[in-house]
Amino acid sequence: MAALSARSGFSLAELLVSLLIMSMISMAAVSALSAGKQIWGVASSVPETTLSDAERTSLRRTIMRRISLAGAAGGGVSGTRAQLTFSGLLPTGSGINTSGPVVVQLTADGITVQSTRNGEGHTVHLRHLDGAVLSYFGRKQTDTAGSWFETWDASDPVPRLVKFTFPDTGKLGPDELVVFLP
Repeated sequence: MAALSARSGFSLAELLVSLLIMSMISMAAVSALSAGKQIWGVASSVPETTLSDAERTSLRRTIMRRISLAGAAGGGVSGTRAQLTFSGLLPTGSGINTSGPVVVQLTADGITVQSTRNGEGHTVHLRHLDGAVLSYFGRKQTDTAGSWFETWDASDPVPRLVKFTFPDTGKLGPDELVVFLP
């Protein structure tokens, strides 16, 4: 029996190899858990992007206040069949928006959008959209129900809808584009 007990067990080399394998597995596990902890920390610091209905309504009201022209008695949006004028949010280049006048003109060549920011004028011309006309839906100060109008005065409340009507040229595309103003 004494000979049998001397042979049982592991040699020193076998123990060192098993310790080396266990330490490598432990290092891999610690590295994976550390990376998981960092990812979890980053993911939990990202703000929630979904908005409730009340937050959406508040955001729309804030944007609408920014769109109205300063000093206007009503909504600050004015327009004719060929031009729409309002104060819009313009990028400053530093990630912050500022309000400034925006003029949308319907010309024989297309649609021209002009804005003024920091004393500089910026113009964008949309070609191949010629012949369009504008109309406005909403309640004016004298109305109790909303209806469509060919002109809109800045002293009236902001129109609910602005409609671009394009001539039927036989090309693919809509004949009307209706824009909702919040």
